[in-house]
Amino acid sequence: MQNHPDSIGDPEKYVAEVNMVSNEFEVRFRDFQKIEEIVEYISYPFKSDLNVFIVFHQISQVFSLERDVVQTEMLPLQTDVFLKARACENDFWTVVGGKYCNINNYAEYIHSSFGSTYLCESVFCFMNVIETKQDNLLC
Repeated sequence: MQNHPDSIGDPEKYVAEVNMVSNEFEVRFRDFQKIEEIVEYISYPFKSDLNVFIVFHQISQVFSLERDVVQTEMLPLQTDVFLKARACENDFWTVVGGKYCNINNYAEYIHSSFGSTYLCESVFCFMNVIETKQDNLLC
């Protein structure tokens, strides 16, 4: 506004709108903070600076399990040389499969939550395009 004194507009209106959007992002993405360590673990379970105890705690809370159940699979997985060699492959969690079935289920759940969010957003975007085309036809 200082650079363009001749412009017409109410900056308070825009500040309020930006604050509203910021608050909405805060609310919508708050749940992602709860699973941040889990997502990092799922992305690469052999990460050197991974705090396994935080991951135990978060998995047990998110999936309502006792920490011992989680630990009995996570600790052996951490030391599995065969899996470590295949960690960068796209089908890593498929390879983990039956040997560590609980952790594999958590990984599938986390992966599916991001995919389903993408699909929902895509559908809404597509619906808006259809509505816009139909609105143009009505004119």
